[in-house]
Amino acid sequence: PMHYEENSVLTIVALLSDEKELEGGQFRTHESDGTHLVHEMKQGDVLCLVSHKYHNVTEVIVGFRNSLVVELWQGTNREGGR
Repeated sequence: PMHYEENSVLTIVALLSDEKELEGGQFRTHESDGTHLVHEMKQGDVLCLVSHKYHNVTEVIVGFRNSLVVELWQGTNREGGR
């Protein structure tokens, strides 16, 4: 489903799978005009977006979609450092 990351500042998504072995599994963002923008990604591509932007991945029909997702946060950690 369409969602966003709460409290983080940036979301970074890297596609690890070979896109030629996938059907479906497209990364989409929800745009201000109500449309969904498909971000065509190839293996090794990285996408960075503000975490409050709504996004989702379409259903994978064939293959396996592996990705690395990193969220960057602002502020201090629990030990008081940066």
